[in-house]
Amino acid sequence: MSCSTGGPTPRNGSSRFAESVKKRDKAEVVEEAWREASVEQRLQHAMVHGIVDFIDADTEEARRKLLARSWSSKARSWPA
Repeated sequence: MSCSTGGPTPRNGSSRFAESVKKRDKAEVVEEAWREASVEQRLQHAMVHGIVDFIDADTEEARRKLLARSWSSKARSWPA
């Protein structure tokens, strides 16, 4: 059903709006799911998709992880 101007009825317009909100909410959940991956996978995903929002935090986490791994391997190689 349409108005006399041939456009959508208010009900149709509001239902389209509601659908767009539902789709946006679903997209946000899917888009944030990659944040639960390992730091290496998150950095790879961010670079491939051009996402810079988390680059500082993820790079720092990767640096600390690498540093911890480096110190751990040095501690194992020291004589007792």
